[in-house]
Amino acid sequence: MGYGAGTHCHFAPDAWEDHMNSTESRLDEIEMRLAHQEKTIAELNEVITAQWKKTEALERQLRRMDAEMQTLDSSDAPANQKPPHY
Repeated sequence: MGYGAGTHCHFAPDAWEDHMNSTESRLDEIEMRLAHQEKTIAELNEVITAQWKKTEALERQLRRMDAEMQTLDSSDAPANQKPPHY
């Protein structure tokens, strides 16, 4: 039973049905795997998007805190002044 240009594949009726069932089963399996992979990719995309948003929010917060620290460091208070409780 060779395949190629100009050759024909001959199956007995039962063998042909088995071959078609096998092909359909393989196709069904591939389709199920593809659907699962598409779902997984969509879920991972949602996770990445949420993490990206959280990272951006944390970066904004860090910049604000850094600016606040710079403001506190450059305030008019003397650098070596002890707090009032000393």
